Amino acid sequence: MKQLIAFGIILCLLPLTLKAQKGYTINVTVYNYQESELTLAYYLGDKQYIKQTATKGANGSFVFKGDTALHCGLYMLVTKPNNDFIEFIVPADDQLFSISTDYNNMTETFKADGSAENKVFYDYLSFMRIIRAASDSLDKALEEDNTKAQLIETKRASLDKKLKQYRNSLYADHKEKTCVAIIKSSEDPELPEFTGTEQEVKNKQFYWYRQHFFDAVDFSSPCLFYSPVMLNRINSYMNDLTVQQADSINKSLDVIFAKAAASKENLKFLAIHYLNEYAKSQIVGFDACYVHIANKLYCSGKADWVDAEQLKKICDNAKKLEPILIGKKAPDFTMTDSENKKQKLSDIKADYLVMFFWDAKYGNRDKGASELIKVANKYKSNGVKILTLCANYEIELMDYSGIAEEIGFTGDNFINASILENSVEVKGLYDVKNLPSIYVLNKEQKIISKRISAEQVSQIIDYELNK
Repeated sequence: MKQLIAFGIILCLLPLTLKAQKGYTINVTVYNYQESELTLAYYLGDKQYIKQTATKGANGSFVFKGDTALHCGLYMLVTKPNNDFIEFIVPADDQLFSISTDYNNMTETFKADGSAENKVFYDYLSFMRIIRAASDSLDKALEEDNTKAQLIETKRASLDKKLKQYRNSLYADHKEKTCVAIIKSSEDPELPEFTGTEQEVKNKQFYWYRQHFFDAVDFSSPCLFYSPVMLNRINSYMNDLTVQQADSINKSLDVIFAKAAASKENLKFLAIHYLNEYAKSQIVGFDACYVHIANKLYCSGKADWVDAEQLKKICDNAKKLEPILIGKKAPDFTMTDSENKKQKLSDIKADYLVMFFWDAKYGNRDKGASELIKVANKYKSNGVKILTLCANYEIELMDYSGIAEEIGFTGDNFINASILENSVEVKGLYDVKNLPSIYVLNKEQKIISKRISAEQVSQIIDYELNK
């Protein structure tokens, strides 16, 4: 029995519908279940949502019924009080059936009358339990006597062959079944033999495995994202088989979006999922992934599921972020230095320039200030300069000069300036929403890091110096 960690409320994230039979009726009997309510729930990506709660009828059964067909996928019957649940398949064209099971052992006593789909699905689950038990037995035998390793590996190979034969037969005989699409989507490609040195073989295996990772996945199926399997597989590709840098992530996103284009609703789900994920990401540089998705799918006119107002917000945000992505040349602006002279950012010459947007009010003076003084002293001989920018329009230039000197922002490698006259413009240009905010630029004034803490500045500079 599994434990349902959390439900959440019904969320109309995607109004996805299928042209299938009208309505559904699922009669459920749970023997030895004393509670009066039973819940029907479904998966959408990596989330679980409640669809309907039924009350026990006079005959002891629960009836789930609706005038609109359920979206095909993997569903759950969830019991009280502990949220124990059992899974079953709802296909697009077969939503009138009955389920019976025993509360004390729901998986092994599950039966679905009138549902060929669930007969196939539970035959598969039963077979997998047998295979898993046999595999566990071999593991235990090896632990008890490792002198039988060769014999055990022979038996394991035989077990693997038996599983492969079963799956091949399942796929051939029931290729139209929803459960088969879900099962296949979790299957790893079988590596061919490679030659070369040990490292060369490992590299060839990795790149081949990544290239063929989705070979068994039917991206045109509308049912797959209504199970946890599909998004888990895609996340594995994104997190485990992709270098965690924006450029590499964007290439992997392009691969996934190209495959998902076989189904408009699947493309829609992935576009929404990953746009939201990278919009919320706190990892430095991952805003480039948000911009990439916005430009590729939304601002290009492909996201017809978004209303005009929301689309404008997404595209305006991407347009605002694009000039300040990692690797871009920092946008130029004018400031007033401590001698009341105007100068541009582009006028400042430094091997590394740390831009420090801060408040400079009495209560906010030490937020990163003391750490940047350490940075200035430590890297003075490495051409590092600190540009402090007073972003508080309430502080006059002369007051700011005094504050900067009082704190210790002194010396040749400190440039103290005010953006009093154009504070809103410059803060908007650099998307400064919270203070303090830090950008690190290289000699060409390209952005090499941003929105980091003062304590992280040394790490960035050390990395750049030791490249």
